[in-house]
Amino acid sequence: MPNFEVTGHVNGQRTINANEFGIVHAGATLTNFNDVVTASGSSFLSVLGSIVGVQGGGVRLQEYSSAQFVVGQSGTIQSMVSTAIFGTVTGTLSVQNAGFITGNFFAIDLLRPASGTGTGGLTLNNSGVISMGGSGGTTIRTASDLVATVRIANTGEILAGPFATAISVANGSLTVTNAGLIAGAVASGTGNDTIRNSGDILGNVVLGGGSNELRNEGAITRAVIGGSGADTIWNSGIISGTVNMDGGTNLLTNSGTIDGNVLAIEGADTVQNNGEINGFISLGGGINVVYNGGTITGSVTGASDADVVVNTGSILSTSANAMNLG
Repeated sequence: MPNFEVTGHVNGQRTINANEFGIVHAGATLTNFNDVVTASGSSFLSVLGSIVGVQGGGVRLQEYSSAQFVVGQSGTIQSMVSTAIFGTVTGTLSVQNAGFITGNFFAIDLLRPASGTGTGGLTLNNSGVISMGGSGGTTIRTASDLVATVRIANTGEILAGPFATAISVANGSLTVTNAGLIAGAVASGTGNDTIRNSGDILGNVVLGGGSNELRNEGAITRAVIGGSGADTIWNSGIISGTVNMDGGTNLLTNSGTIDGNVLAIEGADTVQNNGEINGFISLGGGINVVYNGGTITGSVTGASDADVVVNTGSILSTSANAMNLG
């Protein structure tokens, strides 16, 4: 038996504690002016109808170990002016969404508790829509003082507002497998991150620190920005922006299209191109290697180290310094 069950239209608050179960049935609505549902411990929440916070959040998380939320195709968790799902975490929140999760400034926002280990995470499987309505916010965020492990599988839509970020994990590790639509930037922080995209990412991909992997078979409409660690980038799709590998020992393998420049700041970097790079390649410090069997429309330039270019394709720059390796 559920610990709370909503079958009609109810105005009020509900609480589920460890090992408790709450359900909002299809066609039912649970509404409150402030936070609607408070969840803690290894609680379970099934949403087939609607949870709507007017001024407060939809679901507020207290410190917990393994809460699970399932939002069905007819389900909605919404905050009209605040955050749909938010609160402090000491374990992993599991969310399966086939419906709608929507907030104003955040849709999902996970915070570090005042006491505890400062670690937590999110496992999200989304085939529905997760969105935020404000400008400049973040759809899915973990706070910078929370060491988070975040795993997101998306075949639906994760939508940010204008000039906003879709996914942000400032501290910890991020794994994203996207075959749907992510409208907004994807930004990771200090950990080792893996991003696999066969859908559309309408924004920057920022890999941050750590040893990161990006495999793009779909479309990324803005820049790809690496960090200080060793990054590996495979592109067989389209990247419509600059690829900045930044520091570290990095590998870029391109058999698709990069409509932008390729930059390497420091470290021994390798660029393997059998596709199209519609821009220039600028190799920073370190001993760098470019293998080109495709097309590069701009110049290839290096710094002061002994860089190597092996060209069996086309470098189309008309500049007198089309290949200037320093």
